[in-house]
Amino acid sequence: MREQPWHFRRITHEHELWFSNLRDIHALSSGWLAFAKLAPSKLDAILATELGRLMDDTLPEDVLGRLEARIWAEQARAWQDAARARATGSKDLDTAGALLLERSHDEGERVGARDWAHAFAAKPATLEQAFAALTGSAIAGRPGPAAFLICRSVENELEADLLRCPHSACADPSLRERADSLCAAHLGWMKGYVRALNRGLAFDSRSARAGAAGHAQGRCGIRLTYLN
Repeated sequence: MREQPWHFRRITHEHELWFSNLRDIHALSSGWLAFAKLAPSKLDAILATELGRLMDDTLPEDVLGRLEARIWAEQARAWQDAARARATGSKDLDTAGALLLERSHDEGERVGARDWAHAFAAKPATLEQAFAALTGSAIAGRPGPAAFLICRSVENELEADLLRCPHSACADPSLRERADSLCAAHLGWMKGYVRALNRGLAFDSRSARAGAAGHAQGRCGIRLTYLN
């Protein structure tokens, strides 16, 4: 493995934010496992430590990228295991999936309230502020706008495509097989997150569908508008 000079491996604030986001997205998986009364993930111990202890002789971006891939792959397995554990028969899988989606929404709302309740206690977030918060949330992964492509933005409406969702990260077979379910869960998480910032915002979404050979048909997307 090629070593990098020590000054290229310095952990920045952006790396810490990315690591925090990974903890939050893994918490979604942990919530599913706990809801289904299954054993916790081995990743819990890894994510409970400090980022500096996880560094090796590669760049922080490489370490975090590998960790993110592992978290997403495990999330696919967590969804499948939790859905099967909650279902009493094959016909109950859809019901079990719906319960996990409710948990996803609630977890997003919890994280949104944790991160932003103090900032918007006096006045709810505007549409633009809510979207800006999403760009730095757990669903975005690495902080920044690269996770979203804004398609339409006017005073009372904003539409954006998701550029980093399970449909677009189909290299892992387990992720590809569960992309539809995981994207639905991530969209539910985002809806709960936005709700925590402003209950007067409507959150609509569309989900792509995994096609042949795992290639997504279309893109997942979100639309924010004001209810009134």
